[in-house]
Amino acid sequence: GFLVLFGLGLILGVIGYFSSVSLLVVKALLVSTVLVVGLPVIVSAEVLRVRRSLGDALAITALLSGVAMVAFYLVVGDAAGWWRAVLDTILAPVLENSPVQMSSAEKDEVMNSLAGVMTGFMASAIVYSTMINLFIARWFQALLFNPGGFREEFQALRLGRTAAIVTVIAVFLSALFSGGITGFAINLIILAVAVFSIHGLALIHAIVAMTRVHR
Repeated sequence: GFLVLFGLGLILGVIGYFSSVSLLVVKALLVSTVLVVGLPVIVSAEVLRVRRSLGDALAITALLSGVAMVAFYLVVGDAAGWWRAVLDTILAPVLENSPVQMSSAEKDEVMNSLAGVMTGFMASAIVYSTMINLFIARWFQALLFNPGGFREEFQALRLGRTAAIVTVIAVFLSALFSGGITGFAINLIILAVAVFSIHGLALIHAIVAMTRVHR
């Protein structure tokens, strides 16, 4: 896994070196690729190797994403404000050139709404990216050594009560408190929705297999 990750970094580095992109952006891309794309897959794959459970792999991926969210809030402080600055640079020109005419107040409302949930969206992207890569790899492995094995593992995917309890706590925090706690809780709920959407997809496949209904 680390060898593949090193190869990925090397390829991106060479492409970045010969491109017109600034060296600072290339370095940021390499670091983010290694930390956000590569390492979570390696960790979750190691959990799957030891535990033989896709549910445990999904749980550890969710935990890593949650820790990344907490670290981001601790380092940045005002997460919504940080994302607002990023969106002002990236999204503002898009809204300006949009065929749909919006007033300044409407644009400001859209930007603030997105800024408040971007941390949760990024954490969810880590979960989806990690698990999709892991699922594809496990499926390929099953095709080679254990035909049908991935289907059985995926249909047996379970998260357990801990994930549900954390989600319920986040819902209560978002409803009872205000300010930074509410913002963090809402982003945590977004992450939980992403995690449980994968769990739900596995459940649907399991029900289809048990009832033998048409796809």
